[in-house]
Order: sequence, then C-alpha cells, then structure tokens
Amino acid sequence: MKRQPGSLKIALGTGVGFLCGVLLIVVLALTGGDDPAAPGTTTRTPTVARFVVPDVVGLRLDVARDRVEQEGFDVERSGGGLFGVVVESNWQVDDQTPAAGTQLVRGATVELHVDRR
Repeated sequence: MKRQPGSLKIALGTGVGFLCGVLLIVVLALTGGDDPAAPGTTTRTPTVARFVVPDVVGLRLDVARDRVEQEGFDVERSGGGLFGVVVESNWQVDDQTPAAGTQLVRGATVELHVDRR
C-alpha cells in the first residue's frame, strides 16, 4: 500500500485541530464561558446620578447662569447680538437647551439663548 504525498501532514493537522477544539471546550467549561455572571456571583451596574435642569426661561442672564451653575451644570450662552453680551443683567433668557425638567449628569452643558431685555 502506497501513501499519498502529504497525507501524513493532513492527518497531523486534523488531529491537532481536533485537540485544540477539545481543549477550548474544556477551558470554556471550567471558566464559565462568556457568561459574565458565574453562578454564585452578583453583578453590579454602576448608577449615575442625574439632576434636573432648572427652568430659567424669562430670567435675566446673570440670575439664570447662577441657578444653572448651582445645580452643577456648565453654561454655554448663545445669542447676544453683534457685540455680544457685555453686561449679563441687560439680557434675558428666551430659550434653553435642554428643556427644563430634563435629567442630566453633573457637569453637562446647558445652553442659554439670550435676547435684549
């Protein structure tokens, strides 16, 4: 009986592949596979505190800025005409984004759009 050229390589490759597959199955079975919650353990999902954006539409810009910052948010201003806002108490908030009542994490930005009082 004569062997085909390369048949030993094919047989060895098949055997090694089979053994690697068996080894992988054993390792996954022992470690719990890709299930993050192994039996007997609990998983904790971190909670992020959210805070309510105050309603500042209709207030003077200086007052509105103080209220938003007191809640822990950053303030970005839009509007203000050609020369911008020089004296904040001369400007009134006519819109805000996000809307009042929206829940955000501390440090999020609230945009105040202003117009002349």
